Amino acid sequence: MLNASRQRRGIPSNIGIEQIEEAIKEVIKNGVRSRRESRHWVLEQEGHSYPPKYLISLANKHANGTELGAGDFTSLMARRLMRSLGYTIIRRTS
Repeated sequence: MLNASRQRRGIPSNIGIEQIEEAIKEVIKNGVRSRRESRHWVLEQEGHSYPPKYLISLANKHANGTELGAGDFTSLMARRLMRSLGYTIIRRTS
């Protein structure tokens, strides 16, 4: 059971394609922060791979002013949102 102060809040409903695209630009410019690489799933776009949870975290910064922590939502939540927005999410092969 999660500690009450660490309960997953989920992904805010105002994160959409625009914020995801801004997050992708940020990752292209600055790279992926240490310990935020994806272990199992990646978003593939134009021959590049991106960690879905990290993109959602950054997208929240663009939408709501703060980056989400990795424990604020699940990988499944991130994958579902990304797929619903039309992104390709695949299992990582290496």
